[in-house]
Amino acid sequence: VYGNGADVMYSILAEHYPEFFIITLIALVGILMMLVSLIFHQLGDRTLLFLGLFAIALSGWFFAESRMIQFFTGNRFLIGGLAYMMIALFPIPFFCYLRESVIPKYKYLLRAFCVLFGIDFLAVTILQLFGITGFFITATVTNIMLACCIVTLVVILFIEIFRRDNKNAKRFLIYSGLLIICAGIELTKFFTQSFNGLSYASLIGMLIFIILLGIDGGIKLKGMVQKHSEAVFFEKMAYQDILTGANNRTAFERDIENLVEESVDQNVRLVLFDVNDLKYINDTFGHAEGDEALRRAYLAMEQAFRHAEYCYRIGGDEFAVILNGCDYAAYEEMRNEFIRLIREENRHLKYTFSVAVGSATYEEANIDDFRELLKLTDQMMYLNKSKIKQENTEQNDES
Repeated sequence: VYGNGADVMYSILAEHYPEFFIITLIALVGILMMLVSLIFHQLGDRTLLFLGLFAIALSGWFFAESRMIQFFTGNRFLIGGLAYMMIALFPIPFFCYLRESVIPKYKYLLRAFCVLFGIDFLAVTILQLFGITGFFITATVTNIMLACCIVTLVVILFIEIFRRDNKNAKRFLIYSGLLIICAGIELTKFFTQSFNGLSYASLIGMLIFIILLGIDGGIKLKGMVQKHSEAVFFEKMAYQDILTGANNRTAFERDIENLVEESVDQNVRLVLFDVNDLKYINDTFGHAEGDEALRRAYLAMEQAFRHAEYCYRIGGDEFAVILNGCDYAAYEEMRNEFIRLIREENRHLKYTFSVAVGSATYEEANIDDFRELLKLTDQMMYLNKSKIKQENTEQNDES
């Protein structure tokens, strides 16, 4: 090619752009897999992470093999040696993927393969940096190791399929037909010293192979997300009151136990609520209206005590709130807001709607046991309940 630097670069691009496009696509697929894996890292599955790393490392090897690296750097060490170093590097995430998703029973063997190729990668780099030996000699050793590992893995996959009916291994072996063909082509070219770049068949075959494994990994991840969502849902339902949406009695007892096990905080305030005359509301206006009364009470409680860490429905007509670090003045402000909201609701109802409230703290009661606090708060709540009933009776007598 004759001309200036731009003409030479254009000529190289024109000759290699299909390879560059496929290699870039492999790298982008790998990055996408890694991002998806990081988004769902809390599930603990690293299938797509290792597969993404494999795709990126493999694209690095393809890129170096295509000789397009000179397009981006003039460093002779990288131009001449990156391909040989990447041969030792890309099998590592691939073995990690197999350990994670396909043949986990052979994790120690696959871990040994990873260590072996890690040592090989360091040796290749160090030997070349110090000029002890050339890349071609070390690449021969690396390729022999890779060929032996491939044969070993194929044998293991057949054992897994025919003896243990491993469906993951069966599916992987089917996909690996493309990988074996690609590896065979490139190993044959290496040992016959045919260094005329990568074939399009190898690039496209590897891209399809990675996409198929990625689809498999995505399906596996989707199933794990669904199971996780179901587990979260059922766990939430186990501690949630269906009628009101409040935490239920089980959650209350769980949190009480946690509080009992922790050091006593003198500022912990327990507040108990009881919807008055719920039986009368149910018998006179129907259970649907009684359910609505419970929802109204909880919504008022949730709004007035919005700074509460815990809110519960602990019985048929009973609710509870636990306040941490709340002084009496702040509690009184929340209590008064709650009473105001209940009275506001009462104005629009056909029956008298009221809720008894009682509270206590360790400091006020001079106790250090939560069960004693619960007992005392319950007594305070029933005193308030009696007071409300007396006031209602007096109002009825006056009317």
